[in-house]
Amino acid sequence: MLKNSTTRMWSCRRISYEVSNTPGWQKVSASTVYRTLKSNGYSVFKRTVKPGLTDEQKKIRLQWCLDHKDWTLEDWKNVIFSDETSVIIGGVRGKKRV
Repeated sequence: MLKNSTTRMWSCRRISYEVSNTPGWQKVSASTVYRTLKSNGYSVFKRTVKPGLTDEQKKIRLQWCLDHKDWTLEDWKNVIFSDETSVIIGGVRGKKRV
């Protein structure tokens, strides 16, 4: 469950459904799954959702990289990179709970 990015987002209800419908496995409730996960150190968190890049943005970034591929260390010492952040205009970040 932990290594698969799809199953990592499953709710306790979904996990209990999958376990209960697996042949040879005992039926379990969502609350049992929750208690088991909690007792093993897992907790609820909101995943960070970042917007994807458009094809145009990808082209622009690739061109920037190609333009700067031959820069020396001395060239890069004159550049200041600010912290990056994700911004969604008119939207709310982190609506999906995991």
